[in-house]
Amino acid sequence: MRRLPRGLITVLVLLSASAGWQMFAVQILMNARDAQLGAFRDQAYRQTRQVAQLQEMLQARDSKVINLLEMVSRQDQELVDLRAQVDRSRVRDRIELSRSNLSMLAAGLEHYFKDNGQYPARLAELVPKYLNAIPLEPCTNASYVYRPISRPRLDYSLSTGGYPATSECSRVAAGLSFAPALGLVNQP
Repeated sequence: MRRLPRGLITVLVLLSASAGWQMFAVQILMNARDAQLGAFRDQAYRQTRQVAQLQEMLQARDSKVINLLEMVSRQDQELVDLRAQVDRSRVRDRIELSRSNLSMLAAGLEHYFKDNGQYPARLAELVPKYLNAIPLEPCTNASYVYRPISRPRLDYSLSTGGYPATSECSRVAAGLSFAPALGLVNQP
């Protein structure tokens, strides 16, 4: 067997030691890389959990906000309905007051007729003996329309004059009228 020169053995020993160190260094670097990847994975997992928790919190908050908005919407609709009921009630009250006024005016006209044998030429002739004042029509704040019929004035018509389309009362009735022969009626 042939022997290797001593210098070559030294070189081979050095190369072999150097390769071992290189492998050791590569192994350390790979372990460090694996540790960093593990840390990154852990951090990514924690962040993913935090995002999921935030999403759950936002969904819960959004659900509460939606519930509150639905509740406000229902209450708003209830207020709209209540206002409509109040408006209808106010209109009915005005029309009822107008009916009452027409009946009061008709009673004053009948008392005038009994005393004078005919109806007055104007409603103002009823004040102060038969009525304290001539009321205004509550839906329009206008005077009632009084028309004596025939000469001598043995008949008359009395009405609200009709409600304009812009009046709230026009949604309930076109107007009211009174005639001695017919009594109190809604105008067509």
